[in-house]
Amino acid sequence: MDGETIACAYSDFADHFGFFLPLTGITTVKQIRENAFDIKATGRLNRLYVELLKDNPN
Repeated sequence: MDGETIACAYSDFADHFGFFLPLTGITTVKQIRENAFDIKATGRLNRLYVELLKDNPN
């Protein structure tokens, strides 16, 4: 990690999952991280993914 910090309500935590991508070996580009549209779209896709996993665990 590069010293960044995150502060948000617990209920909004899933919207910031990209913060932890470097821990999994996935790198991000600073311009994409700062683009509000991309952040919002990624958060929505993550919520869709989580809902799909609930109905289709395999």
